[in-house]
Amino acid sequence: MGSIAIVGLEPDAEGMPDVRAVARLRQVDNIVIPSATGASAEMLTSLGFTPLHFTDLGITESASTSDVVEALLRLAATGDVALVAGGYPLVREGLISAVLSRTRETVDVFPIASPLQVILLALDIDMTADLELVDAEALGMADLQRGTHLIVTGVMNAIQAHAIAGRLRHFYDREHTVVIASELPAGGFELTRLSIGELGTIQSIPRGSALYLPPTRIEPPGGFTEFVRTIAALRAPDGCPWDREQTHASLAPHMIEEAYEAVSAIESADPAEIVDELGDVLLQVVLNSQVAADEGTFTIDDVIAGITAKIRRRHPHIFGTAVAETAEDVTRMWDAVKREERQGGGVVADVPVSLPALVRAQKISRRAAAAGFEWEDIAGV
Repeated sequence: MGSIAIVGLEPDAEGMPDVRAVARLRQVDNIVIPSATGASAEMLTSLGFTPLHFTDLGITESASTSDVVEALLRLAATGDVALVAGGYPLVREGLISAVLSRTRETVDVFPIASPLQVILLALDIDMTADLELVDAEALGMADLQRGTHLIVTGVMNAIQAHAIAGRLRHFYDREHTVVIASELPAGGFELTRLSIGELGTIQSIPRGSALYLPPTRIEPPGGFTEFVRTIAALRAPDGCPWDREQTHASLAPHMIEEAYEAVSAIESADPAEIVDELGDVLLQVVLNSQVAADEGTFTIDDVIAGITAKIRRRHPHIFGTAVAETAEDVTRMWDAVKREERQGGGVVADVPVSLPALVRAQKISRRAAAAGFEWEDIAGV
């Protein structure tokens, strides 16, 4: 597949086209213009070019953008192509966006003053819509919104592009489209379409490039999935220094503290406070799971799978053939399943030694009573 260039032949004050645009035309195998008549045809002829016309490609001068794109792609299969506009190069709405969406090759645009200009005009961005313009150096602090047009300016090298890709993956899918606008040495700009994932492995990028990300109409994951992604972002190499330093051991006191605060909220009977404190408990679960995921020991999916299997196993009257008529029946079955799970380890062997003394004593007492043991009198206690 050959390259495709969009070239404007707007004359200067002396009636001459931009020398960079002419130089680009001399590099292609085929030049295309809509009509055999008009200013573009006359100028190309005066410059010694013999262009093809839309009719030569089997389309009319008034052909739709999609028909023009199809014709250009067919021609590009045989070599490099330039589509010439009589004046400014970006005159047909949706043309460059459509070409980029149909080919993995780059698209050149001549002449253009800046990468920002080519992105805004070539990609048909509605300037009345939401547009976020962020310098690459400030991207880490930006609160990105998936539903807006995003332009990242001032990308200086591949290392910075990799860091930007890592940041973008916290907000977009890896396959989300990115268009790079880079200045060409001979003038004009090159547009390259790739994904965020590919941006993260790009080998080189011209200094001063700009990135464009279209808004996504796909709803963010939301809910629990979004929360897990948020915690993963905190633990990422470019994430929060505090979160990145945490271990299971350092988080243990927070788990205890948040559990006590959740109990206090429940006792207060304030729904808003309960919601807030339960969220803090959930944070500890997900954060510990992310620590383990980073270490390669387990993930939040393993935690969920484990507790799901346990709950089903301990409710044989719901997920099996057992019968339970009362809450007491359920408790007896629950304790029986737990005893089987301990596999002879003893009735009180797995009572955590980290429990407060009184709570641990109560738990041991309940275990012993459930196993049929009871003191004969208070002296034994």
